[in-house]
Amino acid sequence: MGVLPTNVFTVDGLQLGSSLEMLLLAFALADRINVMGQEKMRTQAQLLQTQAQLVETLQRSERELEQRVQERTQELQRLNQRLENLSVTDALTNIGNRRQFDAELTQQWRQAQRNATPLALAIMDVDWFKAYNDLYGHPAGDACLRQIAQTLAATLARSTDFVARYGGEEFVFLASGTELGGALQRAEKLIAAMATLKRLALRSRHPEHRCGRNAGHCGRGSAAASATGRCSPVPGQTRWT
Repeated sequence: MGVLPTNVFTVDGLQLGSSLEMLLLAFALADRINVMGQEKMRTQAQLLQTQAQLVETLQRSERELEQRVQERTQELQRLNQRLENLSVTDALTNIGNRRQFDAELTQQWRQAQRNATPLALAIMDVDWFKAYNDLYGHPAGDACLRQIAQTLAATLARSTDFVARYGGEEFVFLASGTELGGALQRAEKLIAAMATLKRLALRSRHPEHRCGRNAGHCGRGSAAASATGRCSPVPGQTRWT
């Protein structure tokens, strides 16, 4: 048998091999840790990207939902406003109806009491309308009422004036801050406007317009107006109530 020489490899070979093995294992472990770190970073990046996409999707869905809710809300408000307008608008003449008149009278009456200002109330009635309606038919009668309503609304142009169809062939208007003299002038103006409308003969008589009035501090509103009674007819085709 030969004899191995004495040197570092023969004396410390086992330790050197173990050290080299540990070094290689350390490199392998470091590489594995590096690979795992990179995989973790890629996974985190993917998660962040997915999270960002999810957040963007949720935000977009939220915006779309808010927009739809806003559109539905606006549509509902428009429908409610339309229903409210329909509930206070006379379907035939397209002016205020009795319900709106009652609410307007209550509001203006309270305001007149608070401010100690006059409030004029006039009730107008179309004479011989039933006979006119029977002779010429309901379509002609409806057209007549619409024309009268349009004329009243056009004549009472102040923002504080209010006109409504009280019922049947009766109309009513309110004029806040208007004394008795001013109310009479406005009533005469309405009569003059009515006189310009085209009139059809009806058994040698024409449809007449009666204008009721109650101005100044009107007491109990329409009840006070009714309490004024009827005056005797005067010549012509209009008379006061």
